[in-house]
Amino acid sequence: RDFALYFQDEDNILGTSFMPYLQNVAGLTGVNYRLEPWLYREDAGCELGNMFTPCVTADSDPATPVLKAHVGDRIMINVFGAHNEQNQMFNLDGHQWRRHINQENSDMIDVEEFGGAEYIQAYFNAGGTYGTPGTYLWLNARTPYQQAGQWGYLKVYPKGERSILPLSGKGGKGGSTASIDADDKLSMNR
Repeated sequence: RDFALYFQDEDNILGTSFMPYLQNVAGLTGVNYRLEPWLYREDAGCELGNMFTPCVTADSDPATPVLKAHVGDRIMINVFGAHNEQNQMFNLDGHQWRRHINQENSDMIDVEEFGGAEYIQAYFNAGGTYGTPGTYLWLNARTPYQQAGQWGYLKVYPKGERSILPLSGKGGKGGSTASIDADDKLSMNR
């Protein structure tokens, strides 16, 4: 499964020597032109300790992309610094990937820095080391950007769960395909 996350921010002051030091992001931020600010969730009734849970309704997914896979699926998340004034930190809870994708003994990491016009390729098995189904967070590891809305879910379903199609193992989609047998072709041509 192949996903793309495009991070954007317009804040050129946060983290600089500008005093007093700013703690909140100024300007527009987002991921794939969407955002899920903590303030929106607080206004909807979420407490700070439950910010990343479906605390408003049982299925209150964030507005940002929700990535979905089955346990054990090979996943590639392409993270792009589409428009960034600041360096950002991509993090995916419960999963690790090689720092250098084609280097066999490369360090395994779960957070990686990127800036404007840079990209990350995180390639791993869904469910992490132990193949555990569940809802995992992907996010910008810089807290002010999480607060501004740069976070979302990776939902890892058990094998056989039918809300998404399985992979065939050959790089294509699994599941059934439509076909027409010879008798149907004859009746269509009459």
